[in-house]
Amino acid sequence: MTLWRIWTRTSYAPFFLAIAAVIELLLRLGDPSPRFRFEWPWATVLAGEWLVFGGAVIAGTVAWEAWLTRRRLDAFLTGPSRGSANVFAVWAGAATWWTMLHTLFLAVHLMAASLSDAVGPVQPLIIAVQYIAVWGFCALGALVGWYLRWVFAAPLLTLALVAVVLSGAEAQRIMWFTSASSLLGWQPVTSSYALQAAVYAGVLVVVLGQLLPTVLRRGLLVAGLVLSLVTVPAAASGRSYWKPAVSAAHCARQADGLTVCAGDGFESLYPRVAASLTPVVRRMRAWGVEPPVTYVIAAGDSVRIPDRRDGVISVAAVNGRTHVPPAALVMAATIQTGCARPTSEQVERQAILYGWFLREFGTDAPGRYPPQPVQQLRSLDTATQRAWVQEAYARAWACDRTTPTYPDGVTP
Repeated sequence: MTLWRIWTRTSYAPFFLAIAAVIELLLRLGDPSPRFRFEWPWATVLAGEWLVFGGAVIAGTVAWEAWLTRRRLDAFLTGPSRGSANVFAVWAGAATWWTMLHTLFLAVHLMAASLSDAVGPVQPLIIAVQYIAVWGFCALGALVGWYLRWVFAAPLLTLALVAVVLSGAEAQRIMWFTSASSLLGWQPVTSSYALQAAVYAGVLVVVLGQLLPTVLRRGLLVAGLVLSLVTVPAAASGRSYWKPAVSAAHCARQADGLTVCAGDGFESLYPRVAASLTPVVRRMRAWGVEPPVTYVIAAGDSVRIPDRRDGVISVAAVNGRTHVPPAALVMAATIQTGCARPTSEQVERQAILYGWFLREFGTDAPGRYPPQPVQQLRSLDTATQRAWVQEAYARAWACDRTTPTYPDGVTP
């Protein structure tokens, strides 16, 4: 059996898995709001989601192929064969098909991100680690299946890798490719991903060295094993693979003196947010309040707020939209998010303010504020309403913790 035949006949399973992958990804494309459409970084990270358990499948399948290949060679070859070259052939064949499968996952995720007007930069570092991981799992399977010569080596390898993930052990971090819930305002830590890649690269070095002369092959064997064994504890030590980018470093001054901030790579959102906020800020100033002049585009708590006077607008209200929803704009200019441990009275005051401004703008967000106090407040004369709104707004943005007072007839 020639090396070419070994390569081309290795691992037919990915063809069937590819069909399943296409069906699953088409179902995801039908979802109106899947996570991987949200941002380019999300698309790149979640493309490797299948590798969490897929790595165990890859290693087990390749180990089985390697065991079968060696069994066939031992049965049909009468002369000496270069076993090391055959190990490389098994790895090359398996890596070809599994790389194609991962490329399919990546392509569909990036296509979905492109069609949904995703924001932010693609993360080539994360993509590179995913491919190195695929090749590393193939290398691990090829080595185990070829040299152990045991029928149970492949299934036990698969079960061992699955157990690593399910056990909650620190070592599972080297297999985890979805280590961020929201990437807006975050950036990858290069050293962490380099360590993760080094774990798989060590096993890969051992297989690639199979084609070299004996002395060099032994040297690479030692080097590869040392590389993997040394970097596994470092990569699995609980270190963070993402760190927050300080939003103040990524701000741009826009129309009418408004400044918009976001994570690095999201500059395309700045003009749209500023253009939508400008009329809101003008009208609020006409009512005698001073809304923020700096606004941070944020996804949950992923962006550090440089100052408590800054407004916050959700990226979900901005991404893929020509016009930002009015309720989100009013919230950004009304709800103060920078107060430390706000009291229930502070939260209630802000909710009533939010409801009052929503009604003034002729929009609504049911369930976001108590309707009865807002209706009571709006039933009062205009002067009383505006006097209370001006005072309450100033106190809210000053993080005033005193119990707020309400006009007669308003029951919070």
